[in-house]
Amino acid sequence: MRKRMYIFLIIIVMILFSGCDEFSLPEEMIQKPNMEKKITVAQKVVDELPSTFELILPRNIQNSAAINYADLTGDGEDELIAIYKMKDKLNEYMIGILKEYMGTWEKLDFIDGVALNIQDIIFKDINNDGKEEIIIKWLEENKKLRVEVYSEKNRNMFTRFENKCDEVKIIDLDNDNIDDIVLFNIDEDGQVIATLYNIENSESINSIIIPSDGNVRSILANSGKATKDINGIFVDVPIGIYSGYTELLIKKDGKLAKVFSEGEKDFGITKSEFFTNDADVDKDEIREINILYQEKLFDEESNNQNPIIQKWYNWNGLRGLTHKVDIYYDQANAFRFYLPKEWKDNYVMEVNESGYMKYMFIYDKETYPDNKIELARLMVIDDSYIDKFNKNASEAGRKYSVIGKNNRKTFFFYNNKNDSRIKKELKVDDEIIKTNFEILR
Repeated sequence: MRKRMYIFLIIIVMILFSGCDEFSLPEEMIQKPNMEKKITVAQKVVDELPSTFELILPRNIQNSAAINYADLTGDGEDELIAIYKMKDKLNEYMIGILKEYMGTWEKLDFIDGVALNIQDIIFKDINNDGKEEIIIKWLEENKKLRVEVYSEKNRNMFTRFENKCDEVKIIDLDNDNIDDIVLFNIDEDGQVIATLYNIENSESINSIIIPSDGNVRSILANSGKATKDINGIFVDVPIGIYSGYTELLIKKDGKLAKVFSEGEKDFGITKSEFFTNDADVDKDEIREINILYQEKLFDEESNNQNPIIQKWYNWNGLRGLTHKVDIYYDQANAFRFYLPKEWKDNYVMEVNESGYMKYMFIYDKETYPDNKIELARLMVIDDSYIDKFNKNASEAGRKYSVIGKNNRKTFFFYNNKNDSRIKKELKVDDEIIKTNFEILR
């Protein structure tokens, strides 16, 4: 395989200056930064690729493409990294690395591997030496990930780190400008074990058990800011069939530590009735924890339903949470509504859906259900029913405001702010309702 790889890299070097000007490179095949500047070189790789080879995309195309550019040597100039395989070899993959020397592209090195596929490739300077590393996640037949980290030294790539896991996150947890590697493994008993590694010597620092019900087969893990100054890893763990919770991992006194749970069966304060995942929901670069909540049906005589509400929280820096926002998400009609902060913990929503209409009634929680004081109302009306809806609204003397249109549906709202029964602190302006309503396209 190495001989074939060497021959192929020689072919690449030759074709880069063959004068071929015709190209039709799909944009998804090349890494986006500086694409216009380097697309010609990349296109020649594509056009002259021998028929026995094919460029491939990693399964996760967010971090890399089939042809990439990264500064692996730290000289300020990017190397070209191509990902490909032989067509008749199902599980053999190759990564060729070319470097430009005085206008001529030469082979720097190559990496090969056997796996079901390449799950992901990341280019990142993880030890702050000015050189980007190549981080490869190989998916093996047992569905485990083989994580390999390659660095450049003396014009050769060497393996800095290699291990197997179910999930991996690489992030600078303690703001020392050196990334930490955390591997997650799910054992035969369904326990989730997180292990922190030193990137410089590949040695493990400590391991912790993330609480589970013993039946976990997969997890979701996301890294990012837990507060303005603290980075963390958010681990979303399923419990049973429907439920779940989120654990937050940080680095404390040089070791990996849990924030919310204490014992191996303690799911902490983030347990949710329904499994969900964390996200930066308000785009402030700090991740929020999502706890799905469904109000108990107080009004048993009503034909309406109490919907599931997304309640989003930030970590408060200690062992608690700070409420951020409540969101009603309607997947079928492709919209979300951010409940105004004035209504926090003071509202109940009922939903009624029939035929061409869907109503969302929002009531004052204090008087509900004995005395239903409506704060506002959202409506989704099929365009085929608009004329009849407007006629009925006119006859009832109620004026609705259009908030948006999408997919042959019109969205309305009614703000009951002029009702004297509503407390002053629960009244919101129309503009707040409009701003908090988002159509998903």
